Parts: sequence; C-alpha cells; structure tokens
Amino acid sequence: MTKLICALCVIFSISCLSLPSYSQVPVEYTYPLSNAKGVSEKTSIGIRYGEPLISSLIQTGTFTINGSSTGIHTAKIALSVDGRTVIFTVDNFFESEENIQINIAPFVCTSGKETMPYSLSFQIAKIGMPSIPIPV
Repeated sequence: MTKLICALCVIFSISCLSLPSYSQVPVEYTYPLSNAKGVSEKTSIGIRYGEPLISSLIQTGTFTINGSSTGIHTAKIALSVDGRTVIFTVDNFFESEENIQINIAPFVCTSGKETMPYSLSFQIAKIGMPSIPIPV
C-alpha cells in the first residue's frame, strides 16, 4: 500500500510539472495591429492585457519605440480606465512610410503576475494619402 501511494505521488508530481504555466498574462489586443500598413503618422499605440495592471509600476523604461527613419521615440505612457490597456502617445510624429518597431518589457498585474514581453511592428502611411490601417 505504501508503495502504491508513493507511486501515485511520483506520477502526480511529474504530471504537475508538465502543466502549462499561467504565470504570464498575454496581450489581448493592440492598436495598431501588428504588421498593419497605412497607419497614421500621428497614431498612438495601445496594448490591452488579460488582467489589470498596477498603474504605479508602469514606467517609460519598460518599452522602446523605434522608427526606421526617425530612430528612438520618447512617449507619454498612461493606463486607460479599464486598468488593462497601456497607451503610448509619442512626443514626435512618425514619418511617411516609416516602419515602426515596438518592444515592451513585462508589466506587473494586480494579481502579482507579470505580462508577457511583447513586440509589434507596423508601417506608417504615405503622407498625403488617407490613413486607414490595413492588417496583413
């Protein structure tokens, strides 16, 4: 009987090790969508996570916004009223047909979990053309 209990404990322990980890909170939505083309040069960037974030721990050093023509952009960062959406408003607009790369380090959620690191890219519309983001 003792051997059976030990065997069951070992099997249970091994099966628990193979369960997926839910300690990182995924991104649910972004604006613009990743790989979008035709995005306005005046766009803000929004990232919505699956859980509320701790607003006091959201810092500007947790993200980079890099334009292929204009280089690194500084931005104001805010947490929306839903508590799950981080909004980046760049201090200087992007340039025509510029490729933008965003890299975001993990944020801390109110549950104590962290968000997953996340990257997205998109392309700015040709200036003078209507800017309607087109997902690819």
